[in-house]
Amino acid sequence: MVPQGVDGDTVRFGAWFAKARTSHRDGRLPEAHSRLAAMLFDGDGTTVGAVPAVPA
Repeated sequence: MVPQGVDGDTVRFGAWFAKARTSHRDGRLPEAHSRLAAMLFDGDGTTVGAVPAVPA
């Protein structure tokens, strides 16, 4: 896991992303956040076996 400092607190990226995926699936993730997360994957990113995007 890659720790990321946020306002002095440590956030584990894997745990954060898992929560974001759950929020997205439940329709609770803001649209802007959904678009940002979608840029990390080819397609939705919330499906099992989602493939990370390859930078052009």
